Amino acid sequence: MKKMRIGIFYSRQHSGSFSLKRLKKEAVLMGLKPEVIEGGKVNVLVASPRRFRVYVQNERYELPPVIISRLHATSSETNLLIQTHIQRTKSSRIINRSSAISMARDKFKTMQILATKGFKIPKTVLVGSSKKIEWAIEAVGGLPVILKLSRGLKGIGVVMINSLSTARSVHDLVARDNMIIVQENIAVEPGVDYRFYIVGDKVVAAMKRISKVKGEFRANIARGGLGVAYKPNEKIAKLAVSVAKAVGLEVCGVDMIKTEKGFVPIEINVNASLKRIEKVTKINIAKQIIKYAKKQGEVYLAHHK
Repeated sequence: MKKMRIGIFYSRQHSGSFSLKRLKKEAVLMGLKPEVIEGGKVNVLVASPRRFRVYVQNERYELPPVIISRLHATSSETNLLIQTHIQRTKSSRIINRSSAISMARDKFKTMQILATKGFKIPKTVLVGSSKKIEWAIEAVGGLPVILKLSRGLKGIGVVMINSLSTARSVHDLVARDNMIIVQENIAVEPGVDYRFYIVGDKVVAAMKRISKVKGEFRANIARGGLGVAYKPNEKIAKLAVSVAKAVGLEVCGVDMIKTEKGFVPIEINVNASLKRIEKVTKINIAKQIIKYAKKQGEVYLAHHK
């Protein structure tokens, strides 16, 4: 019996990552044929009427029935356009569509859509000039505030601000090529957040992330944070899944903080790493992702015979 092909779409800088290796391994163990589609090696052709073709290393490429997109917050617009092109061929079932990735990789857009759909979020202001910093701080409730790059990952470009002068200085330093957001500081557990790994319509794993550095409020593992397994109750798990669905993501990491009003989403990671959370929770998340992708591929094939 011919093995089902399963594509994994990655940007070049992440082509050797732990998560990619895990997904490939689990696909093989499940009897599938994994194919890594590296954005930098893909060419696309648009022609009339309604012709959308894909080439890999200049050779015409027959797309697999299902592709897991692992593009991330800093992926190029070119890679997003390539994925959009692949979607338009309608020759494959894409897990995590480009429109959802584009939405989730921008923290301000994410907050906009979540607020529109009725989720509790931290008050958030997009700041275009350091002259507007003072107003932004007052608008979200006053100091201290969280200042973030609208696009960033692994806690990079996120700082807690305790004075107006510092806020202006940080803005002037980083805002030239980046959008800056000011966010109210509402966490009741300083230096703690929660990562929920979503696959389809369920939380398959979760961990509590705790900063190990005194005075460091960022709990990201990449910033030296400590991860411990966390088992959410049904209400919290449903909230995490709903957040992912609100932006259209099927596989992702949802980050939340605990506030006086309960859990509140602060960020969505479209390409959440498997490395630490699998180790901490002892859960085979890669297998869950591949299992989900296989099912979607089978459904696609059944409807496109």
